[in-house]
Amino acid sequence: MLNDLGNLTTTTALALNNLGAPLSIITGRAPFELNGVLKRLQTDAPQIAFHGALIYAPRTGKKGLLGAWPLEALAMMA
Repeated sequence: MLNDLGNLTTTTALALNNLGAPLSIITGRAPFELNGVLKRLQTDAPQIAFHGALIYAPRTGKKGLLGAWPLEALAMMA
């Protein structure tokens, strides 16, 4: 979606904005790293960051975890 310089081109932004469907970006990055891209996209859909560990709504700032496990439970899985 991004070019070699890590930017969203005008052509790509126009194409994504004209999809006619909700657009969610799913990334391993932190939410603040998507701010530049999201400013150019016309979407109110939830976005997913940290490899799916966080779902957030950029326009409202609402955030939520998909789940939380205590460290003891994670240690038992290893």
